[in-house]
Amino acid sequence: MGTLLALKISVRCRHGRLDRQLAAGRDAAGDPALSLRALQLCNPTTRERLADTLAGLVGMAFERPLPSESPRLDRDAIIDTRLLLLDLAGRLRADAVVSPRAVALVSTLLEDHDGPLYLGDSPGRSLGSEARAAIAALDL
Repeated sequence: MGTLLALKISVRCRHGRLDRQLAAGRDAAGDPALSLRALQLCNPTTRERLADTLAGLVGMAFERPLPSESPRLDRDAIIDTRLLLLDLAGRLRADAVVSPRAVALVSTLLEDHDGPLYLGDSPGRSLGSEARAAIAALDL
Protein backbone atom coordinates (compact mmCIF):
# COMPACT_ATOMS: atom_id res chain seq x y z
CA MET A 1 0.00 0.00 0.00
CA GLY A 2 1.33 3.44 -0.90
CA THR A 3 2.51 5.86 1.77
CA LEU A 4 -0.09 8.51 0.89
CA LEU A 5 -2.93 6.00 0.94
CA ALA A 6 -1.75 4.66 4.30
CA LEU A 7 -1.62 8.23 5.65
CA LYS A 8 -5.14 8.97 4.41
CA ILE A 9 -6.49 5.81 6.03
CA SER A 10 -4.69 6.61 9.26
CA VAL A 11 -6.12 10.14 9.31
CA ARG A 12 -9.62 8.86 8.61
CA CYS A 13 -9.38 6.39 11.49
CA ARG A 14 -7.96 8.99 13.90
CA HIS A 15 -9.78 12.14 12.79
CA GLY A 16 -11.41 12.74 16.17
CA ARG A 17 -8.12 12.58 18.05
CA LEU A 18 -6.39 14.74 15.43
CA ASP A 19 -9.21 17.29 15.60
CA ARG A 20 -8.86 17.49 19.38
CA GLN A 21 -5.12 18.08 19.03
CA LEU A 22 -5.65 20.84 16.46
CA ALA A 23 -8.42 22.39 18.57
CA ALA A 24 -6.03 22.45 21.52
CA GLY A 25 -3.60 24.47 19.39
CA ARG A 26 -1.07 21.83 18.44
CA ASP A 27 1.01 22.91 15.45
CA ALA A 28 0.52 20.65 12.44
CA ALA A 29 3.93 21.43 10.96
CA GLY A 30 6.19 18.41 10.91
CA ASP A 31 3.37 15.94 11.54
CA PRO A 32 2.05 14.48 8.28
CA ALA A 33 -1.20 13.23 9.84
CA LEU A 34 -1.98 16.55 11.52
CA SER A 35 -1.02 18.45 8.37
CA LEU A 36 -3.35 16.37 6.22
CA ARG A 37 -6.19 16.70 8.72
CA ALA A 38 -5.66 20.47 8.86
CA LEU A 39 -5.98 20.62 5.07
CA GLN A 40 -9.12 18.48 5.19
CA LEU A 41 -10.72 20.69 7.83
CA CYS A 42 -10.02 23.89 5.89
CA ASN A 43 -11.45 22.45 2.68
CA PRO A 44 -14.62 24.36 1.65
CA THR A 45 -16.61 21.10 1.42
CA THR A 46 -15.78 20.19 5.01
CA ARG A 47 -16.55 23.69 6.20
CA GLU A 48 -19.90 23.63 4.39
CA ARG A 49 -20.76 20.25 5.90
CA LEU A 50 -20.00 21.52 9.42
CA ALA A 51 -22.00 24.70 8.78
CA ASP A 52 -24.95 22.65 7.52
CA THR A 53 -24.77 20.48 10.64
CA LEU A 54 -24.81 23.52 12.93
CA ALA A 55 -27.78 25.04 11.10
CA GLY A 56 -29.55 21.68 11.08
CA LEU A 57 -29.11 21.30 14.83
CA VAL A 58 -30.68 24.71 15.39
CA GLY A 59 -33.67 23.63 13.31
CA MET A 60 -33.91 20.28 15.11
CA ALA A 61 -33.88 22.01 18.49
CA PHE A 62 -37.31 23.46 17.73
CA GLU A 63 -38.76 20.09 16.72
CA ARG A 64 -40.15 17.44 19.00
CA PRO A 65 -37.47 14.87 19.83
CA LEU A 66 -37.85 11.36 18.53
CA PRO A 67 -38.03 8.66 21.23
CA SER A 68 -35.14 6.88 19.55
CA GLU A 69 -32.94 9.99 19.32
CA SER A 70 -29.47 9.12 20.45
CA PRO A 71 -27.46 10.88 21.64
CA ARG A 72 -29.92 13.36 23.04
CA LEU A 73 -29.28 16.97 22.19
CA ASP A 74 -29.57 19.69 24.81
CA ARG A 75 -32.29 21.48 22.90
CA ASP A 76 -32.61 24.30 25.44
CA ALA A 77 -28.89 25.12 25.16
CA ILE A 78 -29.11 25.05 21.37
CA ILE A 79 -32.12 27.36 21.35
CA ASP A 80 -30.42 29.71 23.83
CA THR A 81 -27.28 29.91 21.66
CA ARG A 82 -28.90 29.66 18.24
CA LEU A 83 -27.72 33.10 17.12
CA LEU A 84 -24.11 32.22 17.97
CA LEU A 85 -24.41 28.84 16.26
CA LEU A 86 -25.92 30.36 13.13
CA ASP A 87 -23.25 33.08 13.13
CA LEU A 88 -20.62 30.35 13.39
CA ALA A 89 -22.22 28.49 10.48
CA GLY A 90 -22.19 31.66 8.38
CA ARG A 91 -18.53 32.28 9.11
CA LEU A 92 -17.65 28.71 8.13
CA ARG A 93 -19.41 29.26 4.81
CA ALA A 94 -17.58 32.52 4.09
CA ASP A 95 -14.72 32.57 1.59
CA ALA A 96 -12.26 33.82 4.20
CA VAL A 97 -9.14 31.85 5.03
CA VAL A 98 -9.61 30.02 8.32
CA SER A 99 -7.26 28.37 10.75
CA PRO A 100 -7.40 24.60 11.15
CA ARG A 101 -7.76 25.18 14.90
CA ALA A 102 -10.99 27.13 14.39
CA VAL A 103 -12.59 24.43 12.25
CA ALA A 104 -11.30 21.73 14.60
CA LEU A 105 -13.06 23.51 17.48
CA VAL A 106 -16.34 23.23 15.57
CA SER A 107 -15.71 19.60 14.65
CA THR A 108 -14.97 18.62 18.25
CA LEU A 109 -17.99 20.57 19.51
CA LEU A 110 -20.23 18.60 17.16
CA GLU A 111 -18.67 15.19 17.84
CA ASP A 112 -18.15 15.37 21.62
CA HIS A 113 -21.15 13.51 22.99
CA ASP A 114 -19.95 14.34 26.50
CA GLY A 115 -19.93 18.05 25.69
CA PRO A 116 -22.40 20.91 26.14
CA LEU A 117 -24.19 20.27 22.84
CA TYR A 118 -25.46 17.00 24.27
CA LEU A 119 -25.12 17.18 28.06
CA GLY A 120 -25.67 20.88 28.62
CA ASP A 121 -23.52 23.31 30.48
CA SER A 122 -21.08 22.18 33.11
CA PRO A 123 -18.67 24.15 35.30
CA GLY A 124 -16.24 25.92 32.99
CA ARG A 125 -17.88 24.61 29.85
CA SER A 126 -20.97 25.87 28.04
CA LEU A 127 -22.28 25.71 24.50
CA GLY A 128 -22.12 29.50 24.31
CA SER A 129 -18.51 29.70 25.45
CA GLU A 130 -17.43 26.98 23.02
CA ALA A 131 -19.26 28.66 20.13
CA ARG A 132 -17.67 32.02 21.04
CA ALA A 133 -14.22 30.38 21.19
CA ALA A 134 -14.69 28.96 17.69
CA ILE A 135 -15.89 32.34 16.38
CA ALA A 136 -12.89 34.07 17.97
CA ALA A 137 -10.54 31.52 16.37
CA LEU A 138 -12.18 32.12 12.98
CA ASP A 139 -11.64 35.87 13.40
CA LEU A 140 -7.88 35.54 13.88
